Amino acid sequence: MANQNLTSTGAIVPMRNELAYRTTSIAPWSAVVAGGFVTAALWLVLHLFGMGVGLTTIEPDAPGTLAGLGVGVGVWSSIAPVIALFAGGAIASRFAPTPNRVNRMIHGALVWALASLAALAAMYAVGASPVGASPVGASPVGGQVADGERATLAGLGIAAGDLLGPINQRLQAEGEAAVTATSVETAALEVLATSVDAGQLDRADLVQALARDTALTRGDAEDVATTIEARWRAVTRRAADHAARTRRAALHAATSTGQAMMWLALALLAGLGAALGGALLTGRHDRRRVDVDRGGRGFRATPAR
Repeated sequence: MANQNLTSTGAIVPMRNELAYRTTSIAPWSAVVAGGFVTAALWLVLHLFGMGVGLTTIEPDAPGTLAGLGVGVGVWSSIAPVIALFAGGAIASRFAPTPNRVNRMIHGALVWALASLAALAAMYAVGASPVGASPVGASPVGGQVADGERATLAGLGIAAGDLLGPINQRLQAEGEAAVTATSVETAALEVLATSVDAGQLDRADLVQALARDTALTRGDAEDVATTIEARWRAVTRRAADHAARTRRAALHAATSTGQAMMWLALALLAGLGAALGGALLTGRHDRRRVDVDRGGRGFRATPAR
């Protein structure tokens, strides 16, 4: 019978110096979590230390030091997690039963995965919070005009009363009734709404609507339409410029985000290497394999394969 000896009397006794295996999991999560906590704590301490050193180098009379601070913080932010993951991998490998090099590397990789997911979750939480949100994206750009605003004279920045001032003065001098601002606004409203949908202002339709629905003469309607058209073109051009700037900013942000993601991936890979290296430096004994004497006493660790 395996791992047993039969005596002359038929009694079964354990084999001397046989190998007994404890039923301990190859990857105990207690060791992995311990390594993760060590990684997080050391990462935070190193990050705070680097930020503190960087801030003390700022010279109030030399604004150029801010550029150097940004570079230094970026470099240290890449080094700190590597050091922390090296320590975390070493702790996890030391506390866990690691029968061979592969298992030690597995423990280091698990610590790296746990720490990386926690860091990414923290970064996402900060980015999604109001504090981490970009002020540029949260506030409108000055001079932006919505399409709905261009459908009214007020949205174009035109006061109908001021527009009709010279015309009404002339009409009153001639003994004619003044043209009301409300009638002009109503006549222009339909044409402006149609122009927003079409993307351009039809001046002929605007002149016809003003002459038909108001007390303006054909000539006065032409003058009013000219003023409205000029303002329409200025506002539309400003809106187009704003849209172009927004697209360029979005493309620039996408490019910057892509570069940041590439550097983050490289940093995570470097952290994985550090965690594996720390795990390989510890756990040189297989704590699952023990020698058992005949009486089941005297457990002694043996070197791993």
